[in-house]
Amino acid sequence: MNQDIKLADLAQLLGMSQFHFRHLLKQWIGTSPYKYPIAQRVKREKQLLK
Repeated sequence: MNQDIKLADLAQLLGMSQFHFRHLLKQWIGTSPYKYPIAQRVKREKQLLK
C-alpha cells in the first residue's frame, strides 16, 4: 500500500512541533521538505541523461 507520509505525523512521532521539525529538516537536507523530492527527481533525471 502506498501512503503519503505527512510532516505533521513525523513531527508528532518525534515529539516536536511541526514548525520545529520542518526547520531542522530544512537545515539537514539543505532545502524545504516540499522541494526535496522534486530536487531528487531532477538530479536523477540529469544523471540518466548523461
